[in-house]
Amino acid sequence: KNLPKVILSQLIELYNQGQLLSVVQKAQKIIKTYPENFILWNLLGAANKGLGKNLEASRAFKRVTELNPNYEGGYSNLGVTLQEQGKLEDAMIAYKKALLLKPNYAEAYNNMGNTLKDQGKLEEALNAYNKSLSLKPNYADAYFNMGVVLNEQGKHYEATLAYSKAISFDSDYYQAYNNIGNSYRELESPSDAIQAYCKAIALKPDYVEAHNNLGITYQTQNNLDEAIKAYNAAIKYRVDYSEAWINGADALEKWNKLDQLG
Repeated sequence: KNLPKVILSQLIELYNQGQLLSVVQKAQKIIKTYPENFILWNLLGAANKGLGKNLEASRAFKRVTELNPNYEGGYSNLGVTLQEQGKLEDAMIAYKKALLLKPNYAEAYNNMGNTLKDQGKLEEALNAYNKSLSLKPNYADAYFNMGVVLNEQGKHYEATLAYSKAISFDSDYYQAYNNIGNSYRELESPSDAIQAYCKAIALKPDYVEAHNNLGITYQTQNNLDEAIKAYNAAIKYRVDYSEAWINGADALEKWNKLDQLG
């Protein structure tokens, strides 16, 4: 049976609107009538992944690869969910299958790089990101991921350059600004770190990690007033954010003014 285009369009619209639970609920019902429609299974997998249900997502993507063994996206999506379950070898197998079907698949090389990073194979991960960028030079995520690996290698300045490239292609990449701040903090350049964290927060005011990192940087400068403001901002957005409580308590212990936290 052929799935009517109007039904598929409605599901895609719901997915694009972020109504992932509705996509899952509706797709599960429709699949009973159209069990061999791989696009429907792919949507179900994507929605489950967005909801953080990686096991359910991987099952859906596995079904995609069974229904359409020539669809490279199914293997790449399956690889991502397997990686997030810690099944790194299985993830690599999935990415390799995707690349056999589509050798110029930049996203698959990027995902492969992430898996290699998780395996501790940092140089191989960089090679995968470089391959991804050779195919898609404006790929912000590949530059960001490259920055993460460079930072792990202790190449903090090179990491800032990679994050900056990511931002050049995606000006709203708040995570890249936060990571630039982390790199500058490692380079003992607190003023640059503070500037980067503030840019991240300007893009995403409830970004608790950036508020916490900003507090840490102010604390290293013995600017406890600004440090406490930053920790309190993190706590305001996430009251159970333990790192901000711990760091704030450590800062205020020097003042013996623990009542100023929270």
